[in-house]
Amino acid sequence: MRRRTPDRVPGRTPGPRPRGADRRLDSPAAPDRRDRANTNGARARGRGRSLSDRSAQPADPQVTASDPPVTPTDLGHLPLFEGVPDAELLILAASASRVAYADGETIFEQGDPATTVMSILRGQIVLRSADGDRSTIVQTIGPGELLGWSALRDDATTLTSARAIGQVEVLAFPAERLLDVLATGGASGRLLIRRLIGIATTHLQATRMQLHRAGREGVITGG
Repeated sequence: MRRRTPDRVPGRTPGPRPRGADRRLDSPAAPDRRDRANTNGARARGRGRSLSDRSAQPADPQVTASDPPVTPTDLGHLPLFEGVPDAELLILAASASRVAYADGETIFEQGDPATTVMSILRGQIVLRSADGDRSTIVQTIGPGELLGWSALRDDATTLTSARAIGQVEVLAFPAERLLDVLATGGASGRLLIRRLIGIATTHLQATRMQLHRAGREGVITGG
């Protein structure tokens, strides 16, 4: 039996089928590139893995995805907040999170918007400063040290690029929430301001010495 072909409209020829016309209607569409970019959330430029994300698969057996929320007591164990009453750290703890980075993972790039302050819990992070196609290691920091303190400036951008050395875990919190704590005034606010100034001075001194050494030894390129 001959199969009846569909009638054609006189004077018209069938054109190519629209792209994607054969795709099943019940098949999930691929996510738009902009949608994928918007899943970064509160993480630093969308990099790293929040330890509270149960869908993430830990790269390190020692890191679990079910760690408890950050508490004021957790913050009080950090050098920056040592001696600050828990009651004054509530607003900061509510917005803080633990984030893990794999070995070699970029935490942020030089020139990125700086909105997050991090305290390193484990591992090391190398900081590089770039000028065109040249880059120089300016500092390597480890547990107990603060990363991203320059985010406390107005319209801040990162001054260096940061990359994980080995498995890294940080405790991250928005710079705006830290400013809220500083704005409360009192003895704790003054203590934190002094400590932040001390951290900035130490980092700048270490950067200056490293750049002097790089000037004598030659500039590291392509890193």
